[in-house]
Amino acid sequence: MDQTWRFCSIFSTTSQENGVVVGRNWDNQNVGSIIVSHYEPDNGYASVSFSRAIDMGFPMNVGLDDMAKTPYGEKLLVAPFYAYDGMNEHGLCAMVTGINSVKVSPKEDQESLFIGYIVRKLLDHSKTVDEAIMLVGNYIPFDLSLTQINCHFFVSDASGKSVILEYQDNEWKKSYPTKNWQVMTNNVIKDVPDTQLRKKCWRYGTISGLLDKTNGDVNRNEGMELLKNVSQDGTTWSVIYLPNSNEIYFSVYQSWDKIYHIQDL
Repeated sequence: MDQTWRFCSIFSTTSQENGVVVGRNWDNQNVGSIIVSHYEPDNGYASVSFSRAIDMGFPMNVGLDDMAKTPYGEKLLVAPFYAYDGMNEHGLCAMVTGINSVKVSPKEDQESLFIGYIVRKLLDHSKTVDEAIMLVGNYIPFDLSLTQINCHFFVSDASGKSVILEYQDNEWKKSYPTKNWQVMTNNVIKDVPDTQLRKKCWRYGTISGLLDKTNGDVNRNEGMELLKNVSQDGTTWSVIYLPNSNEIYFSVYQSWDKIYHIQDL
């Protein structure tokens, strides 16, 4: 996590104009093609999520439209299970950002799940933050290996409630906001004072400072502008989720003048 282009930014707040506004920058330099998946499980909630094509073995800078017509293109079907952020039809948002690696101890009586699959589980089966907390309690997260994890989770819902979930000392730690908004970047949040977090990360400080000034009241355009202000060379996709209107606005590779819009999940 000493490579700054890997850093990400997330915030959730409630505005007068757009209701709940959730913003996210995925900063990971060039990840090749970005896959935006609409997924409707047989036994769960419809959702839209973002994935990196390289995680499914696709080389960088290939045309996925042509690739989809080949047998190799069947790999695209697993994209929803490599979800790093997304929103479901009930407005539940789930996403991750990186932190320094911590050790994880697998248990015989508890299932270990890859972080992207945990995000998928949250989107498929949770309507609220409370349901999400109950769900993750059934799993042990991992990413680098079965005994390591280098990320934490941000979950919010259509009521405006949010929580940061961090797996430490072999249990889930929960951090709730003290204001009507919450921010997460790439430092551990649990039991760390807000003033210290602002000093540690200029992106955390920038987002928090603006939300302080507006009392968290930013509309979708202002939210996207905020993501632009904390973007970096490695910013790959930038998303504004609007849980109350079931809409998603996003840009890719910092093309701020070209905003995609998804409605009615």
